[in-house]
Order: sequence, then C-alpha cells, then structure tokens
Amino acid sequence: MGIGRKQRSSEKLSAKLLAIRQSLSMSQMQIVDALQAPQRMGPQHISSFERGLREPPLSVVLSYARLAGVNVEALIDDSMALPGEMTGDGL
Repeated sequence: MGIGRKQRSSEKLSAKLLAIRQSLSMSQMQIVDALQAPQRMGPQHISSFERGLREPPLSVVLSYARLAGVNVEALIDDSMALPGEMTGDGL
C-alpha cells in the first residue's frame, strides 16, 4: 500500500458493528442515538460502516465498544472475537 493511501484498521470491523447493533435489537437510528453520535451523523452513516463502505471515526468505534461492553481491541483486532452472545459465527 502506497503512502497516503488509507489502510483499513480491521477487515471484520463492519461485521462486528452490525453484530453489535443486531444483538442490541436496535435500528440504525436507535444506534445513532445510543452512540450519542455527532448531529451530522445519521442512519446512512451506520449503514455505510456496517457494509464496509466507510470506516467510522475512532470516537464512534469507542462508543460502540462502550455500548457493547467490550474492549476496543475486540472491534479492531481481527484475531479477537466478540462475545458469543453477540454473534453466532465467531466474529
């Protein structure tokens, strides 16, 4: 990867964010509210994070981790899985 090109911090981050939202039984709008995300962030941003089209800011990743009760490492380290109750497929 060349200098100046953005490298993804985690290949599994988008799936983990989706798994967290689904385990909490929240809509994309509800997760925006629960994350206390900036006003300019809406459900369309959550959708793009979950589909891997955009990478969320670190502050949003931290908010997801706190909401889910997991360490940030569990989200950004692809070798770490989320707790079993959040996902059935070992993300």
